[in-house]
Amino acid sequence: MKVSLQDHIGYKMCAVIEGVICSHATTNISYPKRKGAIIKDSRGIYLSMSKKFVLDYYSGLAEQEALLTLQFDEKSILTGDPKVLDGEIKVSRCKILDIEYMELDE
Repeated sequence: MKVSLQDHIGYKMCAVIEGVICSHATTNISYPKRKGAIIKDSRGIYLSMSKKFVLDYYSGLAEQEALLTLQFDEKSILTGDPKVLDGEIKVSRCKILDIEYMELDE
């Protein structure tokens, strides 16, 4: 995925189960643990434009989690508006820019 003026940065909180990064909603959907990896899903990958929103509303659902920082372009947007920070958008393709692992505080 080439960087262009239409690229956006979004965030997705995931569970980490037995070392595998997976969707909180559907744990059989897993994601690569490698920066630069491209994720594709024609059904859509849910994310938010606001890191704070994701941390406030989607963290703490699993003992270990990973916050994915994702890059996507306008053509990949299936639903939602990237100008709306406190909400979800759905994209068909994105690139992992960063992975931040988090442990649930006891």
